Amino acid sequence: MADPQTGYEPYVVGPRARFGVIIPSTNTTVEQDLTWVRPDGVSFHYGRMYIENPGIDSNEKFSELILQIRASITTAVRDVITCKPSYMLMGMSAETFWGGLAGNTAFEKRISDQTGGLRVSTGAASCRAALEKFGAKRIAVFSPYQPIADEQVGSFFREAGFDVRAITGLRCVTATAIAEVGAAQIADTVAAIDSAEVDAIVQVGTNLSFVHQAAALERELGKPVVAINMATLWHALRANDIDDRFSGFGRLLEEFGWTRCDGTTGRSTICRRCAPNGSNAWSSPVADRVVWWQPSLSLAKVFRSRCWRRAPTWRSNRVLPRFIRPRWRSWRHSV
Repeated sequence: MADPQTGYEPYVVGPRARFGVIIPSTNTTVEQDLTWVRPDGVSFHYGRMYIENPGIDSNEKFSELILQIRASITTAVRDVITCKPSYMLMGMSAETFWGGLAGNTAFEKRISDQTGGLRVSTGAASCRAALEKFGAKRIAVFSPYQPIADEQVGSFFREAGFDVRAITGLRCVTATAIAEVGAAQIADTVAAIDSAEVDAIVQVGTNLSFVHQAAALERELGKPVVAINMATLWHALRANDIDDRFSGFGRLLEEFGWTRCDGTTGRSTICRRCAPNGSNAWSSPVADRVVWWQPSLSLAKVFRSRCWRRAPTWRSNRVLPRFIRPRWRSWRHSV
């Protein structure tokens, strides 16, 4: 039973959520990315899929990698659920795109059935939800994959209703080499697939380190840049009604979440009661949150407000004086 004061379940570790995360044994990026962002009260527990032959330098070898994943994922899931996670998060992406929308749905069902009914966030479904949240229709996609996998990724997004204007793979030779791709190569790839007709850039491949670079590219290009690891984390957090916001990891985690107003939960919109003008934002570096502010609202009203709202495209440089900065736990509203 949840604590009436905090809303947390009575777990010392992960009282808000305990994510069972499935990753390939060759992956070194997912753990780093999730650890950078991890909200208070959320824990991550990893199950690794053994990859004996990590070579992916041809379509045939990439197909063999998919077979290895399918052969080892059952054991990885079996092992991680012994710690009793409350939700599953897939830290691998290619398999979740395989077979289009139907393939992803079947994959989610297999994981849910094996875990006794736990819900799951996959990279494919999370990227789709992120693009829908941004309202993007025309997209450009890049991956570390071979052409056979890029075809599957493109098919998934087209079936989901997106116009895929460009898709390209970095053609990494091994699964571990994906983590060795540098920022310069990624920047060149994004420049090659971007155009004025593209609404958003999407990166797939969970071992590709792209979190901070994606956030920087969003500011530079003036359009959404979706990094798959952040999209999957965002999807998992919001599915568990965790509305925490974070700066420095892209607009998705910074702006979009659940509406909290009068004790209800729903999709993010501007609350006309708590911020009727919706014209100004006050950003607190201590809380790493954004709350709506207007001249008619006192500080007390701002911090009593139950609403978290998406930030505008600019961020206020004003911060609270040190002597009145609260700790975020003292003024965050939990439902």
